[in-house]
Amino acid sequence: MVTSIVRDRIANLTLDDVLKNRNKLRSGVKEEMQKILTGWGLWLETIEIQDVRILSASLFKNLQTEFREKSRLDAQRITNDINTKIKKEQIQRDFEQDKKEIVNTVEKQKIQLQDQLTAKKRDLNEFKKEN
Repeated sequence: MVTSIVRDRIANLTLDDVLKNRNKLRSGVKEEMQKILTGWGLWLETIEIQDVRILSASLFKNLQTEFREKSRLDAQRITNDINTKIKKEQIQRDFEQDKKEIVNTVEKQKIQLQDQLTAKKRDLNEFKKEN
């Protein structure tokens, strides 16, 4: 009798309700059982649904598809975010390195030009002394 009531309740609920809302299934079974037991002078205190299993492997796989695809997309999104962050950091490091090299080159050129200017001034001063 219990088996037929449980099967009837499961057949009249959505698969999502059976899997995720055990209270709905439990209360429906308890109501049906209590109707029968009241005539016998018994009171049903509780019904426990301990486990819900999907015996069809293909149905279980199909139900998992959305979760698996969402997990795959989340993982791919995280990977893309990390790769983007790594590329940005690499670009920033390259920029800083290029900036340092340019500053060093400019400083070297500045020193060379100052040396040339000093040499030209010295030559000019020597020329003025000679004339």
